[in-house]
Amino acid sequence: MTQIRNALQDASSREAPRAYGDNTPQPVRSLRDWLDHLAARDRLVVLGPGIGLRFELAAIAKRLDGVRATLFPRPGGHPIPVVSGLVSDRAWMADAMGVETGEVLSRFRDAALHRIPWRETTSAPVHEVVHRDVDLARLLPLPTHNEHDGGPYVTAGLMITRNPRTGAQNGTPTCSSRWRSRVAVRSRRRSSSALTR
Repeated sequence: MTQIRNALQDASSREAPRAYGDNTPQPVRSLRDWLDHLAARDRLVVLGPGIGLRFELAAIAKRLDGVRATLFPRPGGHPIPVVSGLVSDRAWMADAMGVETGEVLSRFRDAALHRIPWRETTSAPVHEVVHRDVDLARLLPLPTHNEHDGGPYVTAGLMITRNPRTGAQNGTPTCSSRWRSRVAVRSRRRSSSALTR
């Protein structure tokens, strides 16, 4: 796992090691730290490069869901890796949050009711690479899960959107790519609003 971490993150951006004897549960603050956490507990499978994006990747991820998370380096020849099953068990969610399993729901509820204020910015690292002529299949490793799906889709891609009429914010868990440069978004307003009531 250290090899993956070193390839993806420089040493200056890592958190300082914890003090000896400090066994207080701590939340995991980065994807790389979470992958390290899972690997140290034998909960991560790193597959070989080149796993097919049409049915193969999804079949492997489904088979291991709830047992182990999966990391697919260079799926379908893409330079961007795919991860799956990162929090497919409530105990794993508790580990990631640094709480006991029985505290997960109350902590989620507390976070939903006491949101961290956001601030809009005109300059951010995400703006450093902007694609105008977009071909999603070329840019991203988008898997096709089942033979009857309308096309490739991302099951846990998170997009934060705002309704232009009401200003209400929506989190979107599923988006599919059926066209070269557009995605279809499935918004589940009812399920996300139930958590914040």
